[in-house]
Parts: sequence; C-alpha cells; structure tokens
Amino acid sequence: MVKMTKKSLYKILPLILVAVFISAPLTTHAAFVTCGGDGDPCTFGDLVIMIVRIINYLMAFAGVVAMYYVLVSGFFLITALGNPERIEKAKNGLSNAVVGFAMVALSFVFVNLVVNGILGSGGTRPWYSPGCLNNLIDNPDCPLGS
Repeated sequence: MVKMTKKSLYKILPLILVAVFISAPLTTHAAFVTCGGDGDPCTFGDLVIMIVRIINYLMAFAGVVAMYYVLVSGFFLITALGNPERIEKAKNGLSNAVVGFAMVALSFVFVNLVVNGILGSGGTRPWYSPGCLNNLIDNPDCPLGS
C-alpha cells in the first residue's frame, strides 16, 4: 500500500488539474478547431477563432491554478504552528501565486490592447466574446469582423 504524504499530494494534484483541463475540450462540443470536418475548408478566420479560444481556455486554466496555489499556501500558513521557516515559505508561495496570476492577467490585457488597436475596426463587442467567435466574418459589432 502506498502512503500518501502532504508533499506527494502537493505534487500530484496539479497534474490531476492539468489532465482534467486538457481533456475537457476534447470531451465537449466546444472544440478549439471548428473547421476541417465534412469537407469544410479552414480559413484565416478559423485560425483566429482557434487562437482566441486557446487564449480564453488558458486564462481560465491560469485562474484555477492560481486559486489552487493560493489555497495550498493559505493552508500551509494556517498549519505552520508558529514555525518561522514554514510561515516564510507559505508567504512566499502566496505572493508567487498572486504575482504569477497578475502577470498572466496583465499579459491578457496587453494582447487585448494590441488586437483591438491593430486589427480592430471599432466594434462594440470585445474580440474574445463568444458571440464574436461564432460568427466572426459577418458580425460588424466585433473588432475582427468585416
């Protein structure tokens, strides 16, 4: 029988989260690529849709991973029992999780500014909204639309 320690659980749980998040789009109808099936040729718009869906998916995944590390660091902070080394380690983990997610969020903001500034046509909807992704070419409200 394998004995599960906190340290091994701390290493295995992120792998389980990665496996769940990687397999989720494969098992649902929300695929990254919407063309190529039934003789439907892929276009540049389909490539843009795929990239935007991957970015949205990775942003959601980054939020889940950040929350996991915040919770784990908070748990270790609570269970440190006054040990200064464990308290410092938990504080560093908490600050790393918050700073890492802030960097991911700011990179999304930067990509959003670049896409809307360079490719945008002044639409009223953001380029990453699901309504723009479903009918990108014929939707004048979307920045990437015609």
